Amino acid sequence: MRKNKTGKLLNIAHRGARSLAPENTLIAGRRAYEAGADAWEFDVRLTADEKLVVIHDETLQRTTNARRVFLDSESYRVDSFEFPEIERLDAGSWFEREDPFGEINQGRVSTGDLRAYRGAKVPSLREALDLTRELDWRANIELKPLTGSGKLLSEVLRQLVDLVEELGMEDDVVVSSFDHGVIRKLHNYNSNIAGALLIEETILRPVKYLKRNKVNIYNLPASLPGTEKGDRIIRNVNKADPQYRVNVWTVNKGEKMKELLASPFIDGVITDYPGRLSGIMTRES
Repeated sequence: MRKNKTGKLLNIAHRGARSLAPENTLIAGRRAYEAGADAWEFDVRLTADEKLVVIHDETLQRTTNARRVFLDSESYRVDSFEFPEIERLDAGSWFEREDPFGEINQGRVSTGDLRAYRGAKVPSLREALDLTRELDWRANIELKPLTGSGKLLSEVLRQLVDLVEELGMEDDVVVSSFDHGVIRKLHNYNSNIAGALLIEETILRPVKYLKRNKVNIYNLPASLPGTEKGDRIIRNVNKADPQYRVNVWTVNKGEKMKELLASPFIDGVITDYPGRLSGIMTRES
């Protein structure tokens, strides 16, 4: 996933437009597209019947009504439920109740939108990619940590790669993870699908580290740009090879967006507010 068609900073919607809609749902994806995002980022986990679903948390309670639907369940882990069970859940109504970003209170989410969010489902990976392709858009798939054997990881990667290949989306998908071994193994399944390393802290010799993991994309936390170590990493990665790219997560404040937009070394910004970033990009252009 390179910069957008104009060569400008990539606007990547974090879990969709999650400030305006229930995260990691198809509705949040559409809202992000409508807000001007160049791509959406979403999280993928494995169910008990080894299906890939789009959800961030290890458990179902925060963003679904699993406790009410499965009253006697001993566990609410995503990998304790089969996909047909997860399909029964409401992954949208919590957003109205919690107003996680205060946007409902600010009047930026309409009553009609809130009605549409009720009953939203946890999408499968196929559904999320079908939407992406329908919109002629792009996706960053974050693979969440797996518990289990290497065989399970191989199944996840094989399933993901097969689906991306089937849909002809190799150029439209990036796969990222905090587990860098997962991204390194992705290369063995299809070297044409871009991998990205999610980084929480500075890494010694970042260019060498990118090469060792066979990836071109370095995703840094918003706390690093603007610091001496962070800026040195960003410059070194950028100067080492024009194919290397640096994205920054998760950036929500307008001033930070402007700062990153002005940097010649930043390729993309991951944000909960794609509409805010889109507006700033338009004004600064």
